[in-house]
Amino acid sequence: MAEVLKVGREWEIVWTITDRRLATAYGNPGVAVFGTPGMVEMMEQAAVECVLPCLEEGQGTVGIKVDVEHTASTPVGMKVWCAARVTAIDGRKISFEMEARNEVEVIGRGKQQRVVVGLGRFVEKATQKKLEIRNLKFE
Repeated sequence: MAEVLKVGREWEIVWTITDRRLATAYGNPGVAVFGTPGMVEMMEQAAVECVLPCLEEGQGTVGIKVDVEHTASTPVGMKVWCAARVTAIDGRKISFEMEARNEVEVIGRGKQQRVVVGLGRFVEKATQKKLEIRNLKFE
């Protein structure tokens, strides 16, 4: 049985920053620090993991809105902790606040919204778009 999702639920993950998460890996040459796309990825992962135990089988969440501020740099090899906290639940929509910090300071904060979806139907609808495009090419 799934856990009950409530406002205030928190989850934290920790990463050690590697070359693949540096800004240089995202196409920003010379900026060898934790890249903003990596921090957003980390925040998304923390939010996903936060609610995962509360979902029924066959359900997942998809992101619909992200607002993030990246305020401090983190070099390769440092650890970063990212916490996600549920701030609101409105039907299938779940709102989160996130904070990322390294071993020295807070490096970013943000908010995001995710929606609970039935994975089978969600993937089916996405696949249908691909089929529709294929059919248009042959008209």
